Amino acid sequence: MSGRWSVVWLVALVGGCLAALSENMFYEDPLLICGEESLEYTLQLLDTNISTRLSVYDADGNGTPLVTDEPCGIRITPASDGYVVIYAQHDGCYVQMMENNYTMTIFLEVNTTGEWEVYQKEDLMCPISEANDAPAPLECSAVPAGSRLACASPPVSQDTCNLKGCCYDQADTRTPCFYGNRVTAQCTTDGNLLVAVFRGVTLPSLLLSSVKFSAASGTDCRPVAQNDDFLLFSFPLSACGTTRSVIGSKVVYKNNLVADKSVVTWGGSSITRDSTFRLNIRCSYIESDSVPLSVEVFTLPPPSPASSVGPLNLEMRIALDENYQQYYAAGDYPIVKVLRDPVFVEVRILNRGDPGVVLTLGQCWATTPEDPQQLPQWPILIDGCPFDGDNYMTKPVNIQPSSLEFPLHYKRFIVSTFKFEPVGQASLSGLVSHLGLLCSICHLASSE
Repeated sequence: MSGRWSVVWLVALVGGCLAALSENMFYEDPLLICGEESLEYTLQLLDTNISTRLSVYDADGNGTPLVTDEPCGIRITPASDGYVVIYAQHDGCYVQMMENNYTMTIFLEVNTTGEWEVYQKEDLMCPISEANDAPAPLECSAVPAGSRLACASPPVSQDTCNLKGCCYDQADTRTPCFYGNRVTAQCTTDGNLLVAVFRGVTLPSLLLSSVKFSAASGTDCRPVAQNDDFLLFSFPLSACGTTRSVIGSKVVYKNNLVADKSVVTWGGSSITRDSTFRLNIRCSYIESDSVPLSVEVFTLPPPSPASSVGPLNLEMRIALDENYQQYYAAGDYPIVKVLRDPVFVEVRILNRGDPGVVLTLGQCWATTPEDPQQLPQWPILIDGCPFDGDNYMTKPVNIQPSSLEFPLHYKRFIVSTFKFEPVGQASLSGLVSHLGLLCSICHLASSE
């Protein structure tokens, strides 16, 4: 039986000759149907004038007549022209798990001499579909009821739902089986690829409208379902840029899911605040039903502080939060941040107690080299104002006069974390690590 399965499965994927009975049930042999929870076998009996019976061995190796036995997951029904149909649950008494298959041996016995003798033996074998890991409870509870995307239509059992790698909520009659807040991939036995993507799988969150299969083309490769938090792709393994290779007796299918990044350009420099998202999917069939899945997300840390020395001592530092009460110390750098995270920047005058001195900011920019005058550069402030060519503009922070002894000695603003993008084929090295700054100091005229 294992040889027939391999041949038919190859033909099914290449030539489309696998006959589908219903959802998740397929022909391996004209008389054997392999389903996700049970197998079905059609057997022809002998002439009614001969005493015959069906028998089977249980898990302990004891032979017993095979009859309808609902507690053991067995049901036998007569069919036309002397055939019977045997239904056996995979988790019943007589189906065994051997390597990657469900197996069951049925005997047709005859009695012509007063002794029962084996007339026909049938070794049935169905491949075990690879089960995904059930999501952790937190991955399920984090999905609001209004954002749930159905993984299977009701009615569906919790075991079946978990085998698909999905969450189950018995109290939810509308969407009891739904995808968790991660990436869930399924390579089905009928040769389809299903991928559900949760937008919070990266930090910052994915822009779902940018997620696609890298080599896909055509409308059939677009998401088949989506809401504010999820995308669901479903298409045949032969479509949407999937590559096929043969390794020994295995057929391996590979595809890549990516997300486009929004890149902003100014003065020869380019930046982005979107995560790099790459999802590599591999489906193996025939001898191995494994579905390996990996997700890699790369983010860069925020700028580190800089200081400038002139007629007055100035310091640029980064606060822990929007309250500007605590600041990162020198030993805290480099600080790990996520793209689009706020960076709370403060510039102040040091060691001056003159209330008439006013700090104003002229030009402020970010760069990767140690020399802040070198390229590439990205403007943060221009003439003291937020750069309007950025899709995440710098936000000035108002300072309350009562909060500091000399409030005019301070300037504060919030920058959204970004990273520099390569220009052409050149690869940029280093982090967004320096802020250049041009400041001016003026003295308030006396009111007398």
